[in-house]
Amino acid sequence: MACGDIDRAFGDQQKLKSRTVQQHEEIVAPLRDIDGYFAQLSSVMEVDVMPGDLDPSNYTWPQQPFNRCLFPSASRYASFHCVTNPHARTVGDTLYVALVGSAGDHLADAARAYCCIVALL
Repeated sequence: MACGDIDRAFGDQQKLKSRTVQQHEEIVAPLRDIDGYFAQLSSVMEVDVMPGDLDPSNYTWPQQPFNRCLFPSASRYASFHCVTNPHARTVGDTLYVALVGSAGDHLADAARAYCCIVALL
């Protein structure tokens, strides 16, 4: 399960409009690399990819899955799944493991609140 923050492949999205074609290619290249990596993994195992707080997805919870067109090579495999954030999955048929994943945003929020409470004491 890959949990969030693939947005770093996009760079600063606000500045995309003023970039040259060469600069756009430099921005998109890491996303192509990620797609290739996910395609390699998907050829041998199940892969779940969930968005994080800064990824190109809605901001409110639950975050909706990435559009599969972001990962054209990996999307060719039935074992590749774009999933919501948070996401739950079971692995195995006879002896299975239940996995629950999130990009950690709620944990970061709780940590910020805890620091504020400790500061008040």
